[in-house]
Amino acid sequence: MHKDHASPIYSMCFHRQRQFRLRNPGYYQRLHAQRRAAICERVAQQAAVAQAQKQLAMQIKLSEKPMLMLPAPAVMNVFGLNLPIQQRERVAIARESNHA
Repeated sequence: MHKDHASPIYSMCFHRQRQFRLRNPGYYQRLHAQRRAAICERVAQQAAVAQAQKQLAMQIKLSEKPMLMLPAPAVMNVFGLNLPIQQRERVAIARESNHA
């Protein structure tokens, strides 16, 4: 079945859209311009947030002092005192001499 003409429903919609466009010139241009403007604004806001986060990260990185990677001192708890290993040996020697 071959139709030479469009269906009546299609032609009714087409005429209705055409009449709307004639009554409201520039409507779709303004509508699409508003959408484009909203998208551009959202992209600009996202770029500004990303830039602010990048600057904050740089400030934090610059403000941090570099840590020295030194070994921790060896400490032993003797009689409730935290003594370095060298003093621990002295305490052990002193304890042995007190018991003898």
